[in-house]
Amino acid sequence: MKVGTRRLVLSTCAVLLRYYASCFKIPKHIWLRYCQGFQGWGVGYVVNGQLIQYSGLSGNHVLAFHILDAFFGFERYLSNEDMVRYIPARQREFSRVVRAHSFRSRINDEESHEICEEMAKLVNQMRLFRAAHRSRVMPYLKEPAPERQPMTAGKPLRKGDGVESIDVALKPLEDMLLERLRQTMWEHRHD
Repeated sequence: MKVGTRRLVLSTCAVLLRYYASCFKIPKHIWLRYCQGFQGWGVGYVVNGQLIQYSGLSGNHVLAFHILDAFFGFERYLSNEDMVRYIPARQREFSRVVRAHSFRSRINDEESHEICEEMAKLVNQMRLFRAAHRSRVMPYLKEPAPERQPMTAGKPLRKGDGVESIDVALKPLEDMLLERLRQTMWEHRHD
């Protein structure tokens, strides 16, 4: 069992490192046009006489992180409504199946100590990724950037719109990233 979990740890670490390193290799014009773009901002449809608007593209929609969180037994961070709104049905189902088969709650005795150690290493890699992501994304989002104007329908933040500054506008994101970082822990119980 130890060889299998060791291979899982190394493979998952390699995937996370490759993903993170690749983010910096994508040319800016490709990133802005196809990855970071405005897709979904202000787009919506009417349901029962009420306009349902999308919040736009987000890293919260990346399937890999939903699956890793499900595998680790972490709670979902998107609401049911946002899951339906932003995550395709087959991806939601895949995430649900992985979550249903998460074995975290069943490994709480001395016999699974080695597995817990390896899982803790995996979770630590995810925690490291989330910490690095937070430390890089927040300063990036706080920088004035004309190429991000489409994300706000071409309008800068204005006082009186309920948003006094970029810091205030980004506070919910900062809080969510911090909470997710706090939740990314592996605690082993010895019963």
